[in-house]
Amino acid sequence: MMWWKSKYQKAHEERLAKDFNIPSFYKSQWEVIKKLFKSKRVLLIEKTGFGKSLCYQFPATVFPGVTVVLSPLISLMRDQVQQLNDLNIPSNLIYGGQTTDEKDEILFAAMAGQYKLLFISPERQANYQWIEAVRDIDISMVVIDEAHCISEWGHDFRPAYQKIVNTVKSFPKTFPILATTATATDHVIRDIRSQIGRSTLMRGHLDRPNFHLSVIRIRNDTAKHSYLKQHLSNFEGQGLLYCQTRVDAECYAMFLKGLGCNAVSYHGGYDNQKRMTIEKGFMEDRYQIVCSTNALGMGINKKNIRFVIHTHFPGSLLDYYQEIGRAGRDGQKAHIVLLYNPKDDRPIRKGIENNLPTKESYLSVIEQIKLRSQSFDDLLLNTGLSNSLLKIVLSNMEKLKWMDSIYELGNLKYRHLKSSDKIPLSHHKKLKDYRLGELEVMHDYCRKAECRVRYIRNHLKDRTIKFCGQCDLCKGLKTFYIPEKEIRDYVDRFWDAFHPELSLLSADEVLTPMDKRKNRLTNGVACSYYGNTEVGQLIRRSKYQKGGDFPDALIHKAVQAFQSYFNQLSFDMILYVPPSESGDLLRNFAVSVSERLNIPIHHGLTMKGPSISQKNPQNALTKRENVKERFRFEPQKELKGRRILLIDDICDSGATIKEISLYLSICGAKEIAPLVIAKTVGSKDF
Repeated sequence: MMWWKSKYQKAHEERLAKDFNIPSFYKSQWEVIKKLFKSKRVLLIEKTGFGKSLCYQFPATVFPGVTVVLSPLISLMRDQVQQLNDLNIPSNLIYGGQTTDEKDEILFAAMAGQYKLLFISPERQANYQWIEAVRDIDISMVVIDEAHCISEWGHDFRPAYQKIVNTVKSFPKTFPILATTATATDHVIRDIRSQIGRSTLMRGHLDRPNFHLSVIRIRNDTAKHSYLKQHLSNFEGQGLLYCQTRVDAECYAMFLKGLGCNAVSYHGGYDNQKRMTIEKGFMEDRYQIVCSTNALGMGINKKNIRFVIHTHFPGSLLDYYQEIGRAGRDGQKAHIVLLYNPKDDRPIRKGIENNLPTKESYLSVIEQIKLRSQSFDDLLLNTGLSNSLLKIVLSNMEKLKWMDSIYELGNLKYRHLKSSDKIPLSHHKKLKDYRLGELEVMHDYCRKAECRVRYIRNHLKDRTIKFCGQCDLCKGLKTFYIPEKEIRDYVDRFWDAFHPELSLLSADEVLTPMDKRKNRLTNGVACSYYGNTEVGQLIRRSKYQKGGDFPDALIHKAVQAFQSYFNQLSFDMILYVPPSESGDLLRNFAVSVSERLNIPIHHGLTMKGPSISQKNPQNALTKRENVKERFRFEPQKELKGRRILLIDDICDSGATIKEISLYLSICGAKEIAPLVIAKTVGSKDF
């Protein structure tokens, strides 16, 4: 019975059925759309799977100009663009992975009115061409998707997103703007509304009755892998395995493959083409499990994800609800499992400390831009700050009007305006205390909740007194796991024989046959990961705790890794990275490996200038600059046509190995393959 619908709504639903093949709006969808038609500003908080995208896609087809959608989720934007074009609604996407020519072509088409929707990653806000193009595009509406990203209180704050505010302020107050997110705390809501201007808050409920939530108390990583070996067969269909780091994603994917599961890893370190291939394969059901950092989770528009397993401890309940929200969008049963080890919060606490600027952070940037206007890369090199920390400092300084950005020959540069002794450290302390508080809420969810769903809904201000009846606590299920010895032994044997690959060159650095000056570095292998592994402990004992030469156990591991990966390929010589602060440790290690592999070793590779450890620089640019053009080999004639095994102890960004191999390539080496004792957990800055 549709008697309650107005003729106005019915007319639009006829268009909805014609253009989108959807018979009608949800009541709350229509309420949002009506407000946008009246040129209102709306903050919409609705759960994943509700259909928030229709709230702006449909009005975009009615409005005369272009609707600009700003979103950080590239994979989700790609899906939406494809779906809209399939419906004959002309749409396109601009993001960092495209060439300059591709971006220019899309912008010109938008200026010519060829699109109804244009999706843009927020970083484009800082691009000169985009800022210029905005003036010439007939924009009818702006959408801020994943709007929690514009708030410092949000779980995924992105400083570049705050430049959206400048765009929003340039439009009249009667201009329709929609900000959407699946979840938001009171802090986040207040912050978003203060930035987008006076707006109507529309909030749905968070109930996902098809979710079956469990938290499994677990002691260590071996137990996590044991749990997956023992219980993964209980999860039918396809799922996501959330991992804390890029290395974790790769390791879990390898482990699951060893169990016979069709798994693949996914993270921000992969190039654009590889990420697209994995996304497409998952959407087409070619992978059973994607082991991913949060680079994928929120941005995959797949309705039949049957389970989500967290192998680590999320930073807040807001993070957690966002990440599990991709499951069960078709309404069918979905299993949600968190493997809980309280000690997993250590890197989160460290991140909270390290990602908030100090007084010294601000002063180092102020000192540099007082000298001259500088680009972002200039400031990375001259301040030594990490990529993420510098973005936060610049964003805050811009809000305080201590600096602005200008364009010089098409390059964005930051210019000093004024500075003050009143550096906003009290604000950062409030942020720190807030995030530590959210972390404790996550602990309480795992340890103290009477009902998982009830706890989540109450914390996120979706009040309910009902118990869900479907979580582990409501059902009285076990909430701890201790693996049997047989399973633990299987896990230990697997990791003892596992050696991570080193792939250090990006696609544009790979050697082409006609270019003799390109890097002849090939993929190599590490004995293990650094972190909390046995190998990492042995390295630390020798290198940083005066424990003497690297022990025979590491030499054995190196020989084992070499034989496993290179399969007895022949090399002409072994070289080792000249030490910066560890004396003859690596030299003695390389000599022992040389003797066991029966490959001649040469001691002619040296470093010129003062020795600075590569662990000190905080970003990729300063790491590269620290080693640039600093290596020499004598006599160079002995390198010509040689296949070289290059040994190092710890590989972090790979800058040292890449710089050495480039120099050896220029000197005539035929091939350079790295063998390292340990590979570190990758930073997002590298």
